[in-house]
Amino acid sequence: MIETNLMQRSFSDLLPTEKALVLKIRYEKIASQGKRNDLQKEINNLEQGIIEKESKTEDKTNSRKALGKEYHLSGASIARYLRLNELSKSWKQEVDEDKIGLTMAVELSYLTKEIQEYLYQQCKELELSLKPSDAKTLHLMNRQEEMNQEMVATYLLNLKKPKVKEYQNIKLSQSIYQKFFRYEESKEEVEGIIEKALEIYFREYLH
Repeated sequence: MIETNLMQRSFSDLLPTEKALVLKIRYEKIASQGKRNDLQKEINNLEQGIIEKESKTEDKTNSRKALGKEYHLSGASIARYLRLNELSKSWKQEVDEDKIGLTMAVELSYLTKEIQEYLYQQCKELELSLKPSDAKTLHLMNRQEEMNQEMVATYLLNLKKPKVKEYQNIKLSQSIYQKFFRYEESKEEVEGIIEKALEIYFREYLH
């Protein structure tokens, strides 16, 4: 099936998860030939959440160089595609439909497939769209303690809660300002008057 696809379509035309499967098969074939695994560093980096820029002048060798030359991809990109094979079916579809990006998909791939599916279903039920930062947070949480359904549910419910603004910059309209203040008063004096008025209001009317 893979060979037929590649004969009929170029590698660049394949869906992301199709590319991932092609690279997995080629990677395993190269590794089985006893060549040193130069992609392991990139794979380890992804697990630690590290993305390194590659030197254009540095000569890559063996498995990394062979795959990179064959498919015109950097070692880091190949490592990301390989991680797509660890995604659950639902998240693979999200990637192929361009609903989530490759980097976000990689973060989710470190959760067990059971938890990935639970996460996907809960997001649908709660009508939540995860952000890349959420996927990264879940990945980091999973590194500290393997995620379970209760932990996922708690995290998503916290996302669902409306965000309370810690601070709002309130501006007085010109009519209100002219009603209570004179133009010669400084900004500091106006703020002081407002603060005293608020203290009286909260003490007398909201006691």
